[in-house]
Amino acid sequence: MPHKAHILIIHEPNPIEAELTNRLRKIGYVIVGPIKETEDAIKILQEINIDIILIDTNNKEDKDHLYLTEQINSRFGLPFLFLISSEAPGLLEKVKTLNPSGCLHYPWNNNQLELTIEIAMGNFLKYNPKTNSTHLPKPKINNTSLTHIQNCLFLKKKNHFERVYFNDILWIEANGNYSTFYTTTGNFTYASTLRNFEQKLPQDQFKRVHRSFIVNINRITGFEGNMILVEKKHIPISKTIRDELFQTFHVI
Repeated sequence: MPHKAHILIIHEPNPIEAELTNRLRKIGYVIVGPIKETEDAIKILQEINIDIILIDTNNKEDKDHLYLTEQINSRFGLPFLFLISSEAPGLLEKVKTLNPSGCLHYPWNNNQLELTIEIAMGNFLKYNPKTNSTHLPKPKINNTSLTHIQNCLFLKKKNHFERVYFNDILWIEANGNYSTFYTTTGNFTYASTLRNFEQKLPQDQFKRVHRSFIVNINRITGFEGNMILVEKKHIPISKTIRDELFQTFHVI
C-alpha cells in the first residue's frame, strides 16, 4: 500500500467520530486524535507533522472555528476539511466563509472519504507549493522531520501525546501491521510497520536487529547465542546483523 497521509481530527470523541476514525485507519491513513480543544490542536500542529486536518462543525462557537482556521492558514499552511454531521440552518453558508478545502458529509463511506481527502490534498499542493504538508511522493517519516525537536519523540497515548526521550525507548516490536514502543514510561502502540519508524530514530542509537524488532543499543544488558537482552526481554537477532552488532560489544 502506498504511503498515506497523517490526519489530525478535531472532534469530540463520540460514535460518529469513532466510525470516521476506524474507516480512515482501514483505508490506511495515520490518525492523530481525536482532539477536542482548539488550543490542544494547535500545540499538536506545532510538534507533529500533519498533512491534512478534519474539523467537526458541531459543538464549536463560530469564533473558535474562525480562530482555528486563521491559525491553520497563517502558521501551518495546511489543507483542512469540515466534517458535517447535521444540517443546522445556515451552517453551509458559515462554513463557506472559512474557505475550507472541502467538506465531508455524514454518513461516511470509504470511497467518499478517500476521494475527498486525496483531491483536497492534491489541489492544495498544486496551488500552494510552499505548503508545510509533507504528503509528497516520498516517505513522510525521514531525518528532516526531527530537526526541530531534539532527542525525543512525541508518542500518542489515548487522546494526548507524551514526550519520550530517545534514551528512554527500550525497543520497538512489530506485530502484524502494528508496532509497539516499549519505554521506561510505558508502552505506545501504532497502526504502522517498523519500516515507518526506522528513519525517524537516530541511526547510531537504534538498530533493526530482526524483522520484528528495533532496539536501543544503549539499553542492551546482555547477550546469549543469537539473542540479546534489553532489560529482561530476550530479543532475537538476524544472522545478517549479528556479527556487525556483536563487534560493537567490548567482550573480555
